[in-house]
Amino acid sequence: MTTLFIDTSAFIALIDKDDQYHAQAKEFYQKKLSPPFKLITTNFVVCETINFLRARLPLKYAVEYRDDIISSKIVSIIHITPDIENAAFSIMKRHKDKSYSFTDCISFVVMKELGITTSFTFDEHFRQMGFTVFP
Repeated sequence: MTTLFIDTSAFIALIDKDDQYHAQAKEFYQKKLSPPFKLITTNFVVCETINFLRARLPLKYAVEYRDDIISSKIVSIIHITPDIENAAFSIMKRHKDKSYSFTDCISFVVMKELGITTSFTFDEHFRQMGFTVFP
């Protein structure tokens, strides 16, 4: 089974028809992601996505996203512990030359801990950190 980490940028691209990556994200998700597959994300990514959708689109999109992700059989949500937060903050401090968000750093720690090397994202920070990025 293929396991990928899914980031905020991919969720937004899938949901927002006006997003510059919408067509690319939809094609990757529907045609190139081979079943069976599992997507992993974090509660920080879910929160970031909800906040972004709420700010950019009508409320119904944020509500539908949350309802869908909570009941999803494809997406698993990792809830962040204080140890993961501390490790993420260490990454942030070590990479002063990068503009990694705290959520990015949380994602990097979770991916490393779970042995996930690929991410469904449009965020170049994942590539900079050494992960394989799709699409």
